[in-house]
Formats: sequence, structure tokens, C-alpha cells
Amino acid sequence: MGSGRPNKSPYLGLSLSMPIFAGFKTKSNINRAKLTLDLQKNELDKTLKDQEKILLMARQEYNRSHKEYQVVQTQSLSLKKSLEAMKERYEIGMASSIDYSKALLDYNISEFNLIRAKYTVLYNQEILKVLTDSY
Repeated sequence: MGSGRPNKSPYLGLSLSMPIFAGFKTKSNINRAKLTLDLQKNELDKTLKDQEKILLMARQEYNRSHKEYQVVQTQSLSLKKSLEAMKERYEIGMASSIDYSKALLDYNISEFNLIRAKYTVLYNQEILKVLTDSY
């Protein structure tokens, strides 16, 4: 309808960026990175100390179980000799069947303890081996 000029307004935008605060931002980022690095170093040190502690405890447990196994071996040997002596006494009539049964029961319990102690040593040995290989 009208042949007039379209309604236009000239607009020109200008943007200016000056890195006035960029130095502070960079310094802040560097300080934050240093702090993060220190925290990670501390966490690594803590983890390494925990690993050493676990390994030390595994060694102690292995040594303890090995000594226990040696004690149980000695005890079992002693109870075996006691059973043999009780059997001889029973056969000649100097001991009752209750005494013989008690000696047999004690020996059987010691054999069970010997087997348990042996497998405990083997288990602790494997734990120690796995921990040593993984560290």
C-alpha cells in the first residue's frame, strides 16, 4: 500500500573485552590446581601407608598361624604317645574303657586341630602371596 520507505533504524553494536581480571582468575586456577595436587598426594600417601599396614598384618597373621601349627603338631604327637600308652594299659587291664575312650577322643580332637591349623597356615600363606604380588 504505501510506497514509502521502510521504517529502518541504523544500529551499530561494539563490544570491547579487556582482560583486567584474567590475571586473578589464572592465579586462582593455579592455586586451586596446587591444592588439588596436594590433596591427591596426601591421599596417595595414606593409601600406601594403608597397604603397608595390611601387608604387615598379613605377615604377622601368617607367622602367628605358623607358630600355632607347630604347637598343635607337638601337642598332637604328645597325645598320640599318650593314646598308645593308654591302649597298652587298657589291653593289660590297668585302665578302663572310659580312660581309653577319653585318650582316643583327645587324640582325635588334636588331629582335627592339626588339620585346621595346617589349612589356616596355607590360607594365610596364599593371602600373603596375593598381597605381596599385588603391591
